[in-house]
Amino acid sequence: MKSKFSLLALTLFCSLNTTLSLQAAPAELISNSTFSSGLEGWQPQKLESTEASFEIKDIEGGKHALCITVPQPGAKRYFVQLLHPLDVQLSSGKSYTLSFRVRSKPGASIVVILRGQNAPKGEIWREDPIALTEEWKTYSYTFTPPQDGAATTLLISGLASVAGEYWFTHVSLQEGTGTPIPTP
Repeated sequence: MKSKFSLLALTLFCSLNTTLSLQAAPAELISNSTFSSGLEGWQPQKLESTEASFEIKDIEGGKHALCITVPQPGAKRYFVQLLHPLDVQLSSGKSYTLSFRVRSKPGASIVVILRGQNAPKGEIWREDPIALTEEWKTYSYTFTPPQDGAATTLLISGLASVAGEYWFTHVSLQEGTGTPIPTP
């Protein structure tokens, strides 16, 4: 009798463990989040006469990152930006996590905004400033939209405030809280 109970408990445990491990990861809402397809899906912007280059480079173990080089500061910090158009419906009752790996040489600050329809001031979420360092760092922000609506654009701005290099990879937007992103 004891061995039948042990066998039943073991079978139940294995079944539960298999079910939990088969759960799908949250869907990635940003296409080409690792820049493995170059700048596909991304829109670099240089405003006025501000100079900047946008290049995909290999990093750590063959992974890709976007390197934005700004040789001189712009007249306004937002004169160099990176946009990613989105067509995603967000729900006010759900949480979402935006995360990314970034570094800058020298250290600098950036602004990250998630724009959307029906959002106050056109913004669903904003973080300003985000202080960067010369070492790779993962930033992760969880938010709940103030109301239902479409997220239309991810905007990374403030890239003209300091001359230097800004590196980005693993830019991720997923439903849920604290969704980890892989470290290259």
